[in-house]
Amino acid sequence: MKAKGGLDLTTHAAALKGGKHGPDIRPRDPKGSRLIEEISGTEPAMPEEGDPLTPSEVALVTRWIAEGALDDTPEGGIVHRLSSPPEYRALPAIAALAWSPDGKILAVAGWHEVVLHQGNGAGILARLLGDSPRIEALAFSPDGAELAVAGGAPSDYGEVQIWSLDSREPGYRVGLRWGGRSLEMQTALASRRTCYPSTKMRIVTSSWTHS
Repeated sequence: MKAKGGLDLTTHAAALKGGKHGPDIRPRDPKGSRLIEEISGTEPAMPEEGDPLTPSEVALVTRWIAEGALDDTPEGGIVHRLSSPPEYRALPAIAALAWSPDGKILAVAGWHEVVLHQGNGAGILARLLGDSPRIEALAFSPDGAELAVAGGAPSDYGEVQIWSLDSREPGYRVGLRWGGRSLEMQTALASRRTCYPSTKMRIVTSSWTHS
């Protein structure tokens, strides 16, 4: 999340650094913090797109600054993986579907998981529980032995996990993590759209700004 003035709110360090006009957050001084001015009022400047923050959300940010604007990220970073498959109280939004080449498996994106259904509708074969809370794209390899799962967590990272359909385990992962204003490459680019070409030697991915 960035303002026109260059303020980067994707990490704690970048937020405290401020934009091109200097610090926008002054710990223990919400009245002197430009950020509060930008998100407050009847026509706030931030966020530039989308609905403005509610009064309670503005109050929460104000309180955070008043208490020192501390970084409360857990040691080792935020862990997204669930300890067990999610239990849905309502039907989840489905962002991606994919049929296996032989038509025997339908892969359906869920929250933190991909659900493998039998193609004849007889039931669920497996639930592939991964790191990404948000799954954006699915693609089977040409031989149907692997499933590429592209997703990530907003403002945190994007990834592609390659799952073995025999073992139901991830074989390897390629990912991209956002680090302030720079992009820290972990292994290779991963993001919104994924496809296998005719050979399994490469995986083609693309995002809003990268391919």
